[in-house]
Amino acid sequence: MDDFLRAIKGRVIRPEDAEYESARRVYNADIDRRPLLIVQCAGAADVVHCVNYARENKLLIAVRGGGAILHGKRSPRPRSRAVQHLAVTG
Repeated sequence: MDDFLRAIKGRVIRPEDAEYESARRVYNADIDRRPLLIVQCAGAADVVHCVNYARENKLLIAVRGGGAILHGKRSPRPRSRAVQHLAVTG
C-alpha cells in the first residue's frame, strides 16, 4: 500500500486523522459508512490510480462527487462536478 499512497497527489485521510469524521459524512445522517481510507483526488490520475488499486486488491470503492440529492446519493448527471472523494472499504 505504501507505493499506492506515494502515488496519490491529493489528500489521503485515514480513520485516525482528525478530519476523518467530517470527510466521511454525507448529508443524509441515516447513511453511516466508515471507509478504511478516503482519498480526495487531485485529478483524473488519482481517480484512475485508486480504481486500479481497488480492482487489483479486490476492494470496494465508493465515489462521492457533486450533484447531491435528498437521499445522500449522487446524481449521475453528465458533466456533473468532478470526483471529490473516493472511499476504500474492505
